[in-house]
Formats: sequence, structure tokens, C-alpha cells
Amino acid sequence: MRTNRTKQSSWQKFVSLVTIVVTSAIMACALAGCSDSDSAANNAPTTVTSTVIDSGTTTVSWSAVTGATSYNIYYATTPTFTPSAANKVATVTGITYTCTGLDYLYNYYFKVSANFANGEGTCSSPCECILPPVAPAGVSAKAGSSAGVPFIDVSWIPVSSSASYPITYNIYKATTTPVPLTTPFVANALAPYQDSAVLADGTQYYYAVTSKGPGGESKASSEASTSAVIAPAAPQGVSVIRTPEVTLSATLTWAAPSSGVPDTFEIYRSTTAGSAFAPANFVASVPVGTYQYIDNSGLLGNTTYYWAVSAKNLGGENASNEVSLKVVGSSSGGDTAAYGNNFSAALIFADDIGISNLPITGTWTGDMLPFAGIDYNTGLRPLATEVAAFPVTQLTLPYLFVPYVADPLYFEQKTGNTWQGEWAKGKAEPQNVTAKWGDNLAGGSASLSSTSKIRVEMVLTKALTTPMKAYTMKALYGAQTSEMQGTNGVTYDAITAFVMATNARLKIEKLDAADVPVSVLTDQALFDPAIADGLNKLAGEIPVSGNFTYGFVWDPQALGATAGKYRLTFILDAFSAFGGTGLPATAPAAPIANNTFITTATNGVLDSATQVHLDVTLK
Repeated sequence: MRTNRTKQSSWQKFVSLVTIVVTSAIMACALAGCSDSDSAANNAPTTVTSTVIDSGTTTVSWSAVTGATSYNIYYATTPTFTPSAANKVATVTGITYTCTGLDYLYNYYFKVSANFANGEGTCSSPCECILPPVAPAGVSAKAGSSAGVPFIDVSWIPVSSSASYPITYNIYKATTTPVPLTTPFVANALAPYQDSAVLADGTQYYYAVTSKGPGGESKASSEASTSAVIAPAAPQGVSVIRTPEVTLSATLTWAAPSSGVPDTFEIYRSTTAGSAFAPANFVASVPVGTYQYIDNSGLLGNTTYYWAVSAKNLGGENASNEVSLKVVGSSSGGDTAAYGNNFSAALIFADDIGISNLPITGTWTGDMLPFAGIDYNTGLRPLATEVAAFPVTQLTLPYLFVPYVADPLYFEQKTGNTWQGEWAKGKAEPQNVTAKWGDNLAGGSASLSSTSKIRVEMVLTKALTTPMKAYTMKALYGAQTSEMQGTNGVTYDAITAFVMATNARLKIEKLDAADVPVSVLTDQALFDPAIADGLNKLAGEIPVSGNFTYGFVWDPQALGATAGKYRLTFILDAFSAFGGTGLPATAPAAPIANNTFITTATNGVLDSATQVHLDVTLK
């Protein structure tokens, strides 16, 4: 418990000087440390003071003692401690010592003794040191508005406190940088703070935050700044019609809002009246200056949809009234069956085994290859089942017949449109690759939750000496999991190829506080028949971008994972256990020796030529 103390003066520019005049006493020193007697003595240092440098550092100084050869410094978190080797922090020849690594949540008490030719003298009385807290981190300033009134929300990450060391905050504000730290704009604030004393006239506001505790005021945080804005009014004149001569498509139009300056227009859609304007129903953002949007993403025919269009800026957004329309077209979701993604890049099958887990016997012979000559064992579109469904079986690649309505130069993935980037068999020579974990896992993984599904991706790539043909791709609509891409049918020379090795393995382990694995959550090879398709299943995949990736949707709760640190390890086994004989993936197969070697890891840690790992933290 923190001891009572006389109230001290405010810290000046985050540095406090605590001075305690010490009277000393003379008595014999024990071998383990100096005596703790309070009686007077001539050989005890006097005028011991503590000058605080920051939240974890202080400089202890004292008056020189005649005849002393050096001085011992002791400390503890209580004033009545008996100095011993356990709390001796240093022996110095001067009359100052800077002590680092302190914790501002504690009071520290220092004692100093002098060493003489015949032994150690008496300790001084204790000198108290009270440290200021650390500066707040994560300070941000975000503009908003309510009922036409602008405000700026200032927030930060709370500084650790305790019952004996309570924390409050000072907010400093200015219209220039750096922010003067003279008089707080708000004293004793709590996070977050909403500043309504702002004008939406383009002025830039700067904020810095300090924390205050029993030891005084911290240094200032990093500054955050923004300008205040008012949310625009809703768009005017919103209407929707069926896109002329196109099924499964609706065309929205609107006019500028009556007031305010939007940054974007946001499109929302629902199949339930009165519920369109909601985050879960977001469809797309449209830049300012555009007053039309053609919605043809995932619509079902003979279904009534409800749309709202909002005008949005940093101050917020306001949505129009809903408009509705029954969409014309197939109620199954399209005029063709459901399709997968087309491979668009360059790909090397390191073991001459396809994504289908079947041996490849054919070769890629160019864009105009007739469908009848395709090696379906690659697992790339078109599949044999798709070709059987086409009325004409001698079509050639690329098969591009349904353009994307909003950009008719492009053709969507997951439609009857079909193309196939160049691929090659790679077993004839070793494949030296670069490994890269998915971007969502790198950089601290602050957003990973133990209660959410986590996408785990590993990509192997190889630099090419001879370019391979790939298709130009473009994002057409949506974002993240709802993104859709397409091609314009134009090929280019790719100088990097993706690599698929059938002996891939993924292992997930729980780590202890020392980052040592303590348990295995899953350890599975590609094509492992013991693992059902779906969540927590390693697979070779073609995402909407048209690349190749090893994909794994991690459900932490299903694997018994809670908050903590985990290690993801991607391994290339010495042999592949499930592939290479032409048998179904569920049947045992003859082993295939590893032919792929990792030379570089873009992120994570390269353990060896056949293993990389990445540590992530689940909140």
C-alpha cells in the first residue's frame, strides 16, 4: 500500500525534484549491508536527493563523505527496509547514480552508505522517490457531427493505474504544431473526450495528451490532428430502374445533397423494406462527381430489393429514403450455373500433381487451346463437368461471352466466362521458392480474435527466367470477402509464378510466455482424407484474384484455442502422403519426394529450406 506523504508542488516540464535532507547515524555495518540505525554518525552520507528523469528513471545524489573510497546504493519499495545484498543496486566512486528500469506504480526509497579502507559505514536515512506515469499511447482525433454540430473525438489507450496510483489525463489543444504544453485545454479528462469547441471551416486542430498521477505529470503523447466537418445532407432524387437490356441488374441514380460536401456516396441494399441503411448491407462506395451506380453483384431474379444511397464524409453520413425494384432474371442467382474462380496467373505444379490431387499428363498450349484438349487433372477451370454442360464442346480459351455491365471491357469470375493462365509441370527440376504468409496475419495481428474465423494463407512463388502468360485482372466491385474481380482477356508476360507442392503441411501450436510450444491444435497435410472439407481444413485454392494459395479458415474455438500466443508453421514434408497415383484423394498413395525448397521468407521466420513459421496473438 502506498504510504502517506505531504502534498508536493506540480511537476515542471515532466521533471520532479524530490529532495529529502537526511540525517545519519553511526553504527557498525553488517556483512550483508550497512546498518539501518537512525542514530547520529559522522560517516553516513547526508543530503541524499532523488531527481526524477522520467517515468522509469531517477538520479540519486548525496554529499561526499571524507575518507570514503566508494558508495553503496540500496533501494526498496518501503521506507523501513534493512539494506542487504538483495536490494543493493550499485557501488560507485562518485556522488551520483542514475537508476533505470523503475516502475512508476511504486514508491522507491534509496539509502546510501560510504565505503572506507576498513569497511562499510552507516547508511543514510531513506530518500523517497515518486515517479510520474508514462505518456498515453494511441492518441487519435476523429471528426464527427451530430444534428449539424461538428465535434472531434479525442481518444487514447489508458495508462496502467492502481488504487494507490490513480491516473487522470490532461488534454492540450492548438491550431498549430507542436502543441504548447502550458495550460491544459481540459484537465483531469477521461478517455474518450468529445471536443465540441471546433469550427467546420477547414481549421486543423492538434491534440496532445499527458497522464497525471501521484508522481506528477507525464511527458506528452504523440500528437493527433484533424479538421472538423459537418456531415452532408442526404442525396436528392434517388431512383432505380432495371438496367436496359440486361438481366439481374439495377441502375441507381441520384443528385447532390442540398448541403454539405461529401467525400463519397455509399450504396446499401437489402431484401427487407426499411432496413437497407445498415453496415451489414453495404454494397459499394462511389466517388464524388458520380451520380449513377449499376448494381449487378449477386442479385437474384424475381426478387424485390430495397436500396438507400448516403452522402458521407468524416463528419458522418446521411442516407436517402429507400427505393425498390423487382429484378428480372433467373431466381437461381444467374442465367448459368454456379462457377468457381478462373486461374489467371502463372503456376508451376512442383510434383506434376494438380489441385485435383491427380497426376498431370498434358501441357498448357496457349490461349486458343480447344476445350477437348484440356488436362482436367490440373483442377483449373474449365472442369470436365462444366465443359459437358456447354452446348458446343469445341470452344477455345479464353471463353468470354458475358461482360460486366458497369465495365463492359471486363468479364467476371464465378460466371460462365472461362480462361486459364499458363501452367507447367515442375517435377523435372527443384523449385526454389519465396514463402509469404497472408497480409492479414503480419504486422502484429492486433485484429485477430479468438472468437472469430481467421483466414490463414501461405503463398509460394518463384522468379522465372522464361516468362509465362498471365491474364490482366481488375477489381470490379465489393471489398474483402465480397470482392469480385474479372479479366479483360488481355495476356501479359509474368516473370513470377506461383508454385504448388503436394507435400504441404500446416501446424498450429499454443505458445507459453517464453514463446515455447506447449500444445498442438492441428497438424495436417494437404489432401488429408481424415479432415473434412470446410473450416480448419488445409486446401489448395484459386481465390477471386486468380492466383494460387494454400488456404485454411481457422476456427479457434473449434480447435480449443483461447486468447494467447500461437505459432503457425508451414512445412514441406520429405514425402507427400496423398497423391500421385491417379487414385481418388481419399485413397492411400505412393510417397512423392519433396521437390520444393524455400530460399526466402517475405514475412515470418525461415526455419529451414522446408519450414517457415509465424507467431500470432489472439485477443
